[in-house]
Amino acid sequence: AMLLKRVDGSSRGVLGKASDTNGNESDLFTVEHGGKIKMNGSKLFQAITRLYPGIVQEALDDARLNADDIDILVTHQSNGRFIDKIPKKTGIPEEKIVRTIDYLGNSSAATVPTAYS
Repeated sequence: AMLLKRVDGSSRGVLGKASDTNGNESDLFTVEHGGKIKMNGSKLFQAITRLYPGIVQEALDDARLNADDIDILVTHQSNGRFIDKIPKKTGIPEEKIVRTIDYLGNSSAATVPTAYS
């Protein structure tokens, strides 16, 4: 997660950031030799919805902000059901979440830059 602010001049644009990896659940999404993808979708969804709110909170803490200070949230959009859970789990209202998956689908690594556009 990264918190950005529009700035003029030399002001700092990145207010806070956080990221996480969890090797304990690496078997939930693997790419085999030759590019074949194996995914345990149900368990991966559960892990993401469990971990994501903490990452958002860590970025907010890093920036010394709270959910009320957020104007918009842009997140990876692999699954609409995941996005539906964000308001309850983070306190960020649904209307502040940029949602592109409904009309673009899962565009993989391009979901965040596409949402910014």
